[in-house]
Parts: sequence; structure tokens; C-alpha cells
Amino acid sequence: MGYEHMDQLRSRLGTYDAGMILDVAIGRGGFLKFVLGAFGTWNGAAGIDINPDSLETAKSVLGSLPVTLVKGSALSMPFPDHVFDTVTLSHSLHHMEDTEGLVAEIARVCKAGGLILINEMINDQATTMQENHMLYHHLISEIDNQLGHYHRDLYSTKELKNLINESGFQIVEQFLHEETKGSGTRKEDIDELVRSLNRRIEMLHNTEYYYFYENKIHEVIDRLQKDGFHKPKEMAVFLRKGK
Repeated sequence: MGYEHMDQLRSRLGTYDAGMILDVAIGRGGFLKFVLGAFGTWNGAAGIDINPDSLETAKSVLGSLPVTLVKGSALSMPFPDHVFDTVTLSHSLHHMEDTEGLVAEIARVCKAGGLILINEMINDQATTMQENHMLYHHLISEIDNQLGHYHRDLYSTKELKNLINESGFQIVEQFLHEETKGSGTRKEDIDELVRSLNRRIEMLHNTEYYYFYENKIHEVIDRLQKDGFHKPKEMAVFLRKGK
């Protein structure tokens, strides 16, 4: 359950020469691996994340690809000014409380005329199967916030467009896309979401919220196991930094 089925986005990436790439909030490394296989050309790549466990997973996912992995905050990145030709950010914007600070830091490390790609799931225009995944995401974001980790719900199309318009970057193109895949009932994919929910509830075990969220988690798990899910639609926005 990754990025491999994003055929429309893959096709568009193939028209760009990416140069030196930075993936911000790399997470498990799936998106960076995807874009490295999809961009027309690229010269080198780095990924940054504040979570050392995520970086360890990314190291395994990226395998022998020549990527430099760096531990650090997206709001204070340990890179010189104007060093990257392309900056990517996928499924991470809704984890950033200080979006103005994030935009400023991306602008600092990106070269003049550089490419910025933001890819985010959105919470509207959803099918019933996509709504199942949105229920899952809404619940884990609630729990993360209870644990003191900022995690807002998914943006609507309008909210994301407004944020992009305020960034100061020039919009090259933007489009909605979704994965091309099967029924959404693959046991391996459902089990991955169930494990994620169970990990979250264990983290609440000694808190006053445990029993409340334990009931909510079981409701969502029952729905996922009964009906399956599809990931929500996503918006990809290609931007240019001004001269």
C-alpha cells in the first residue's frame, strides 16, 4: 500500500528534470523512492525527517539508491541556502502546525526557479470506500493530538488551494488524482491499518482516554475488515520558486 499505483502522477513526473532533490518529512521513504523512479532525470537526492525510526525504515525501503538521509526538523533544516533544484513533500503537510515557517524554509533551501511538488490526500469528493480510509485517518489524528503530536485532519480541496495560493510560489499545474488499484479488500492492506490503530491505542493505555478510543478503534476496524477501503483522492501541485 504505497505510491506504486499513482499512474497519473508518475506520467507527469516523467516530463520534469529534477536535478538535486530534497524530500521533506520523508517518513518511510516510499514517496522519494517513487519520484526517483518517475522523474525524467535527477542528479542526487536527500531526505529529512525528525523521527529516527522513520529514517531507519526509509534506509531499508530506499535500498541501494544514492540518497542522503538526515535527521532534522522541516522548520529548521541543516542545509545551505539555495542548494536543491527540486523539493518534494507528500502526505506530510497536514502534520505541520507552522505552515508559514515550512514554506519559508522550503523557499530558503530551494534554488531560484526551482521546482516544488506538494502531494496531499484530501477529505472531499470521496467514494464510500475512500470514506472508510478517512475515518481511519480522522481517528489516528485525534489520538496523535491527545498524545501531544500535532496531526490535523486532511485538508479539503479548497483549504489546500488557499494554502498554496498564500505560499508565494508560482503554480505550474495542479490536479486531482487517485490510485489505480483493485477492490480495496486486500487483507495485507487492511491488516496494515489495523496494526496502526492498535499501536495508537497501546500508546494511550495509561491515559484517561484509553477506553473511549478503544471503543472507537474497534468500530473502525470492524468497518475496514467488513468493507475494505481505498485511499482518498489526492491533489498534486507543481510549483516554481521565483527568481
